[in-house]
Amino acid sequence: KSNYSALRETALYQIVDPGKAVHTGTTKKRYKDFALAANASKYNAPKRVEAADFIIDTLQSAEGNKMIVSELDDLCIANGISKGTLRRAKEDLRKEKKAVMWCTGYGREKKWFIGFKKPILAQEQEQVNLDYRQLELP
Repeated sequence: KSNYSALRETALYQIVDPGKAVHTGTTKKRYKDFALAANASKYNAPKRVEAADFIIDTLQSAEGNKMIVSELDDLCIANGISKGTLRRAKEDLRKEKKAVMWCTGYGREKKWFIGFKKPILAQEQEQVNLDYRQLELP
């Protein structure tokens, strides 16, 4: 099939015996689509999955299901997880919404945390508890 032609149905054949092809159907996919699908099925990221599982297990055993990010990073590196794999595993957990990151404090007192759910700070809780009827309108 030419890559420059209009996309049309392609006949699919399966080789049953040497020298014998059997028609199995048609598709609108090109060879490139089949090749990419074959490569994607071979690819897996076991180290990233193991790192994500380690992070989840560590957070579950931590007090309050949260940890300071730098402490978690040190613990992961001590257990043989590379920095790049750790970064990608944390990114996957955030994208899947299994973990969240937040910071507290300012300047030198600033600390980044990772956990399962962002805690509601006292100031935010006060804002949530405000009753709209108590507000003065201009």
